[in-house]
Amino acid sequence: TPRSPGILGFPGDLGVDPPPKASGPDLNQATTVVVIKNMLSAAELESDQECKEIAEDTVEKCEADFGKVKGIVIARPGKSGVTENLLGKVFVEFEEIAAAKKAATELHHVKFDDRV
Repeated sequence: TPRSPGILGFPGDLGVDPPPKASGPDLNQATTVVVIKNMLSAAELESDQECKEIAEDTVEKCEADFGKVKGIVIARPGKSGVTENLLGKVFVEFEEIAAAKKAATELHHVKFDDRV
């Protein structure tokens, strides 16, 4: 089947890009765990009290908005098994995949103190 050109030519031609893919989480491979990035600052990660309060607030907010939370882990520096690529990530485990999908969709690109 012949391709029809767009206003500027065919996709793939110099200067003609295909339409952008929809941004958002890939829900086809969803699990009950949602990873939240850039939620805590370096100073917050260092503080036991800040991390405890943020974890409690996160569970409360997630349960109110998305569904029952089974657990939460904040990957902090100096903790056993935390590698550089995990630092600062918050892992929230929900009881149901539907709750995790809703959270992943609604939290995608949310800013935390100007951090996305």
